[in-house]
This record gives sequence, structure tokens and C-alpha cells, in this order.
Amino acid sequence: SLFNERTKYWDVANLEKLLNCLKLKKKNPGVNLPYLYFGTWQASYAWNVENVDLYSINYIHFGTPKFWYSVPQEHNQRFKSFTSLSFAKERMVCPEFLRHKAFLASPLVLQLVGIQLNKVIHLLGKIILTYP
Repeated sequence: SLFNERTKYWDVANLEKLLNCLKLKKKNPGVNLPYLYFGTWQASYAWNVENVDLYSINYIHFGTPKFWYSVPQEHNQRFKSFTSLSFAKERMVCPEFLRHKAFLASPLVLQLVGIQLNKVIHLLGKIILTYP
């Protein structure tokens, strides 16, 4: 985490976590150990579901705003069908292929095939929570 040591609240490295009650000895990056991502202008990230279907907390320490896209629950099945057809070989190898965070689909293409998306602008110094 890049938060100042004096940060009392919302430092993602020091949040009390529901997973703490499990007393996990192993640190699992992205599950009970924070990740730090770096991006460049117009960078993309693959469509994915969070590890173990957990929530996520995201913070922009510096740089420009980021766009987050999500698929509303009522369009989830259509999204899964579209990606399963688009990445049929990968799906045959692993039914949970979207968890590998390796597959890109343009938001415009998804909308053209009738998949509704939510779009949020994540601003510098703000927190975004994602839900499974």
C-alpha cells in the first residue's frame, strides 16, 4: 500500500478483514494481501470475477481517472454466453476461463450485442468497491 503510515482509516493494507477470522497463515495476493497495479494511458484490464467471488476495494493513489465497467446481474447470463462463444477453445480447456483475467471484449461490442453495462469514473483519491 502507498498510504501514509498515519492513515487511520481505509488503508487497504490495514483494513480489518472478514477473512481475518479464518486466521489464514498463507498470504494470498488479491485475497488477503493487497495488490498494487500500475497502468498507462488507455490501458485495459480483462473482464473478470474477483477471486473466490469476493468484494474488492480499489483506490487511485496518483494519476488520472479510471473507467470501471460492470455487467448488471440481469445481463450476466447473456455476458457469459457471449464470452463462452467468443472464447470457445479457452472455455473447453477451463469452464472458469474468465477467472484467468486474460480475455478482453470491447464495451462497445458488448453493447452492440445487447449486453447492458454500468460505467463508473474512478477519480484520484477516491475508493471504488466492486461486488461479485
